[in-house]
Amino acid sequence: MIIFILLVFVLILYSLFSYILTEPNLVLSSNPLYWNFQLKIWDNFYHNSKFITSSYILLIVCLFVLYIWVISILKNRKVEFKLSFKSIYLWAYAAIILPLLLSYNALSHDIFNYVFNARMVLKWGYNPHIKSAIDFVQIDDWTRFMHNIHTTAPYGYGWTVLSLIPSYLGFEKLLATLFSFKLLMLLSMLFLYFALQHLSKTLNKRSLYLYELALVFLNPLLLIEVVSNYHNDLWMMAPAVLAVSMILRLMQPELLKRDLRKKVLYFLMACVLLLFSVSIKLVTVVLVPLFIFAFAFVFFLDKYSSLIKKRFNIPIPQQFISTGLLFISTWIEKYIPSIIAFMLFIPLLTQRSQQFLPWYFLWILVWVPFIKNKTFKMVILLFSISSLLRYVPWLNNSFEYTDEVQLQSRVITWIIPILYIFTNIKDATKNIKKIGRM
Repeated sequence: MIIFILLVFVLILYSLFSYILTEPNLVLSSNPLYWNFQLKIWDNFYHNSKFITSSYILLIVCLFVLYIWVISILKNRKVEFKLSFKSIYLWAYAAIILPLLLSYNALSHDIFNYVFNARMVLKWGYNPHIKSAIDFVQIDDWTRFMHNIHTTAPYGYGWTVLSLIPSYLGFEKLLATLFSFKLLMLLSMLFLYFALQHLSKTLNKRSLYLYELALVFLNPLLLIEVVSNYHNDLWMMAPAVLAVSMILRLMQPELLKRDLRKKVLYFLMACVLLLFSVSIKLVTVVLVPLFIFAFAFVFFLDKYSSLIKKRFNIPIPQQFISTGLLFISTWIEKYIPSIIAFMLFIPLLTQRSQQFLPWYFLWILVWVPFIKNKTFKMVILLFSISSLLRYVPWLNNSFEYTDEVQLQSRVITWIIPILYIFTNIKDATKNIKKIGRM
């Protein structure tokens, strides 16, 4: 109980802290109680970069200490979680994220791009993938909150269409629109929950344990970047996870001999989910090779292995071929989450991702419940810590990005995981050798 109270308390403090970074030209509400609060924290803290930086570090450290504390307690409790309004865990989680629902998007301005790109469609009738916000500076004062007005929408058309819903429900009121987008992000978390449960039933033949869910949904990186900062990455990852689960389920031996029409339908559904994911952000296109392999495996290798043997005159017993295919299927099923996490790590190293923006690490974090290698799992969790600490140089430099700030951010991002890897190099080598022998 004390952990729960402390976690809620620290998140309340973070929510209050977030309003220090409110844009000086942004009036979220004219309510006297709010406005007096906003003016006081601006006057006292906005230009105090040392206070902001030290407060942020303290809050993040406290959140991760509490996160690790919760994980260590839940780890020994093999309790499967099933979503129910009667669940005390569900209401506890709702209480935990409530302060962040009231927070300001202190660390990112992407939400203002989401909002205005949707507004460009609904109010002005233009395509944000062709027109940029700078064309509306003289006629729409909502552009003054944006930090990037010179480029067209960097996301896919799928996100543009999806963002029209909260924009429409905002009735051209900024505060209502922002809250509608926050609800959309909560829906992405719910979507991810169902996708992860589907994958767990595919791989583990059970629902996820509380411990496994907590690894993702209590991680401060997800809480801050999705709930507080409004990032849309879970709308990309949730359908990708569900698509992977459907592909893996299709490759399982007991399902390989199902009716051909059902297999085709199942595969097409997985492809549609992947296309939806790619339409949000292009990153999950890296999963296409897995789908190509699955297509060949499910529809050709098993069925035509005997024909291949005859055509090339290979003296291999049919039973041996079937056993080999079964081994491949089992191996893929066991290690595919780790492989996918590694594949999604590669785009983080590109110049486009700026090596890399903190919320991008959500692409890897969502696979943590299924990763067997302890060293790899720990490295991912350490990256989630260093990703949030990546903001420190920017805060310390009065919210200005310079080459030096970006270099410092990269060092912070990598130094913690690298130190862990080097101090545990022997264990990591042993784990790799074990995998190689399997």
